[in-house]
Amino acid sequence: MPRPSPFARGFRSLRREPSVLLAEIAWRWLFGGIATVLLIWATLVFLRAIEVSKANQFLLRTFNPEIIRYVMRDLLQHKWELLARLGLIVSVSLSFLWILTAAIARTATTRVLLDQSADSYGQERDTHVNLRTVGALQLIRVALLWIGLAAYVLSALIASRVNPNGDHIGAFLLVFFPLFLIAAMVLSFFNWLLLLAPIFALRDGERFSNAILAAWQLTRDRAGSLVALNLA
Repeated sequence: MPRPSPFARGFRSLRREPSVLLAEIAWRWLFGGIATVLLIWATLVFLRAIEVSKANQFLLRTFNPEIIRYVMRDLLQHKWELLARLGLIVSVSLSFLWILTAAIARTATTRVLLDQSADSYGQERDTHVNLRTVGALQLIRVALLWIGLAAYVLSALIASRVNPNGDHIGAFLLVFFPLFLIAAMVLSFFNWLLLLAPIFALRDGERFSNAILAAWQLTRDRAGSLVALNLA
C-alpha cells in the first residue's frame, strides 16, 4: 500500500482543526507586533540623541554626497556606543521573547495535532507538556540564527580578501556565495531537526538529546516526504 501523501494529510488536519492555523498565525503576528514596537522605540531613542546644528542642517541641504558623508560622520562620531547598546537590548529582548512565545505556542498547537493524529488511527495517547525541553530547543534555534548572521559576516570578510579594492565584484561573489551557501545548508539542516524535535518531546516525553535523535531518525526514514514538503 502506498503511503498517504503528507500534503493531503496536512491539509486534512488543518480542515479539521482550523484553530491550529489561526493560532500559528496569531502568535507570529504577536511577536512581529512587539518586535516592531521595540524597533521603533530604539530608533526614536537613537534619533533623539543626535543633535543637528544649524550649520549641519545647512550643509545637508546642499545634497553634495561628500559634504553629506562628512556631516553624517560628524553626527555619528560619539553615538556608536549608544547604537551598540540599543542593538544589544533589542536583540536580547527579541531572542527571549521568541523563545517564550514559540515554546508556549509550539506546545499548544503540536499537542492538538498529536491528539488528532492519534484519534485518526484509533490510538490512545497522552501528550506531555514538557515546556522545558521545547524551550531549550527554541533556545538552540535562536542560537543558530545568531551563528548564521556570524557566518554571513565571516563569509563577507573572507570574500573581501580576494577583492580588497572593490574592483572585481564578480570575484567577491564567487567566493562569498559558496561559503555562505554551505553554512546556510548546514544550519538549515540542524534547524530542521530542532523544528521536528518538539513532536517527540510532547508525544513521548523525550528529553532534549533523545528528541533530536528521534527527529534525525524520522528525517532518515521519511527523507523523500520531508524534502518535498521543504521544497513546497
